[in-house]
Amino acid sequence: MAEQNKHQFFYEQTRKQIEHEDVLLNHRSTWLLVLQGFLFTAYGYSINAQATACQNASCELSKSKIIDDLRHVLSVIGISSSFFILFAVIAAATSILKLVDDWKKYNVDNKLDDEGLSYPQIIGDNPGLGMKAGLTPTLTLPLILLGAWLFILPTIFKGPIIIIFSVFSANLIKKSEFIYKVGLLKRPNYFRSVNKF
Repeated sequence: MAEQNKHQFFYEQTRKQIEHEDVLLNHRSTWLLVLQGFLFTAYGYSINAQATACQNASCELSKSKIIDDLRHVLSVIGISSSFFILFAVIAAATSILKLVDDWKKYNVDNKLDDEGLSYPQIIGDNPGLGMKAGLTPTLTLPLILLGAWLFILPTIFKGPIIIIFSVFSANLIKKSEFIYKVGLLKRPNYFRSVNKF
């Protein structure tokens, strides 16, 4: 009986941690959407303000410059927030995957299925499809918004920001087991199979 209580405790604690990480994913996605909505609205108003200020022939250059600078700042904030929230989302998703792997390992190591102590799945997982489909929106949304900001970013800033983003992204993909576990990329096969004669 004590052994069963130990398994039950481990199951419940793992499930609570997964729920906590899931709540963090939700909060981070909400922060992203609220902030990006505000930034895109401000960007739209700045275009309208510039058009209104320059309707007549006496368009003041200083007002136009201030509005251009505001749009540059909005673009950089949009890119930065998308990028950093993407890292935060990846951190929470990685934790969820680690917890699921730990439960599966615990289940196998303690032979719970053999003893008839089967527990519900620790997370909705139709051989990986449910978890992957559930994490896909939270992972892709920051990337889509990042791409939108890069598209509207003034040309002068695009080069350095795209280079910085590419370097960080390549490093993230190279070092992250998460990308392979979720199935966003297939692991490269560096070893050729050797035919034995």
